[in-house]
Amino acid sequence: MEILLRELDSIHPYENNPRINEPAIDKVADSIKRFGWQQPLVIDKDGVIVVGHTRFYAAQRLGLERVPCVLAAELTDDEVQQYRIADNKLNQFALWDNDKLKVELNAILGKFDPSTVYFSEVELDAIFNGLGAWESDIDAMGRVEAKDSQAKGRLVVQFDEKDREAVKDCLTRAIATLNIEGVTLA
Repeated sequence: MEILLRELDSIHPYENNPRINEPAIDKVADSIKRFGWQQPLVIDKDGVIVVGHTRFYAAQRLGLERVPCVLAAELTDDEVQQYRIADNKLNQFALWDNDKLKVELNAILGKFDPSTVYFSEVELDAIFNGLGAWESDIDAMGRVEAKDSQAKGRLVVQFDEKDREAVKDCLTRAIATLNIEGVTLA
């Protein structure tokens, strides 16, 4: 694998990228500033991004002129299309071992600000305090109402827009605590 340094202007986002990158761009930009550029973009022969849209947008936001890339020249067009989706989906299958995560976080929290690892206070509370933390949040919100959407395995949660992040954090903690797999929060 050869890593190429490419002009950012010569790279183009895939026009039908199904991921919504905006919520992560500032965090990824901060990570690049903090830790340096550690993962190259993967591009096709035409300079279209296969993997790494969020890093691309973070590089733009940071005003970078060149970024490391890997050319996926050996992949067919069909494989590129499949890889674009697979790469984004695969990280959702990994789970945290909360006991080991607590050890690592305790080591970090003693030396660094918790924001350096991008866990919210709500998530840290769930990791260190377990199930009760997210249950009490649901009780406290009161306005959260879950309804069966009549689609097998699908749950629709209705809430006030102003509570979106709190509800999402709460559900994320519940999912992690209960080790529920295959859940997507929109």
